Amino acid sequence: MNEKSLLTILVPLKGRVEYTKRFLKYCQVIDSPFKVLLLDGGHPNDLGDFVKDYPFAKYWRCPYDSSIRHFVSKMAYGHSLVETPFVVAMDNDDFFDASGLLVACNFLLKNKTFSSFCGDVRSFILNGFDIVPDKSIYTKPSILGNTEEERIISCFENFHSHWHNVIWSDYAERVYKLI
Repeated sequence: MNEKSLLTILVPLKGRVEYTKRFLKYCQVIDSPFKVLLLDGGHPNDLGDFVKDYPFAKYWRCPYDSSIRHFVSKMAYGHSLVETPFVVAMDNDDFFDASGLLVACNFLLKNKTFSSFCGDVRSFILNGFDIVPDKSIYTKPSILGNTEEERIISCFENFHSHWHNVIWSDYAERVYKLI
């Protein structure tokens, strides 16, 4: 399967326009093979025009995120727009290793009973020009579950979200519709 058709990076937005511009530039500089879907629930801004310069990205302007309900609705709709087999949600201030995301996609293609794959996600702090490693943000691997339902529930229970997990798109869409 073509790398460009494997994964969509879903990025929910609410403000922080400069971070989003930097995120798109980062994707371009590293020659990311993935599609990017931006779901903007912030105040009106110029991102729609800016995104036109990035053919790998699609921009959707949605109602203002005034509540968790609006946010979840936005995410459910965003997942319904994904056309690739896999999706990963991340913030506009995140960086990623494209090769690691490809490993996750290839693992899931070979192991269809797994609903998601998450590598070791690390937080770090910028101290001037030095990067100070912090720690892994995950505490318990979801692989310990016996079924795909147990494994995805573990992601939500132990990690407080599914951000950075590569997930089968149809599964992620069903989860958000249920919520």
